[in-house]
Amino acid sequence: GVSDVMFPVWSESEGQDDLIWYEAEKDKNGFFSYTLDLSKHKGLGTYNVHAYVKKRNGNQVFLLRAEFKTDTPAVDCFAVNAENRTEGCFTVTVSDIVNADLVKSIRIPIWSKPDQSDLVWYNASKNLKGEYSVEVNIKNHNYNAAVYNVHCYIEDITGGLSGVGTTSCDMSAKINSLNVEDKDGTEQSYIVSVKGVQFPAGEQDI
Repeated sequence: GVSDVMFPVWSESEGQDDLIWYEAEKDKNGFFSYTLDLSKHKGLGTYNVHAYVKKRNGNQVFLLRAEFKTDTPAVDCFAVNAENRTEGCFTVTVSDIVNADLVKSIRIPIWSKPDQSDLVWYNASKNLKGEYSVEVNIKNHNYNAAVYNVHCYIEDITGGLSGVGTTSCDMSAKINSLNVEDKDGTEQSYIVSVKGVQFPAGEQDI
């Protein structure tokens, strides 16, 4: 005799961190079933399903295993554009999204320092064309003049995050020339001058 049938289910995206045991329902024909809600799990792709019976003495016995696969969202175009070095701004766009109906949000982490101390996670905004974008100002990163690392993550309908692309944006300072001139030939007074200073968002002092 069988008291219950149980279905442990989990996705392969992050191991068994979303493992859930479901208790099957028995219909009038003796079939045991359960309708899954993937929003209770983490990640899309391959799912594992096992079947156990619980005997009337409480012991569980493994019966069968199976798997199923879901569609996953993907990005065909991820780029930095509309760079404005004068203002220290740039735009990140995400477009040509495959299986867009499975996307809950798109998140863009951006940083410029090696220790990621200026890391900011941006939530991209969606327009009527189904494209996502983020407006970035380096003031959010302490006006650091450097190359900015830009990554893209999709949060799917289950809440799972998957990386889909990386790029960068050069917001480093540039100087055309630095000159030192002996003012009167006595090696006592010197004139130091720089030309062609290009500092994102503008320099405060030199």
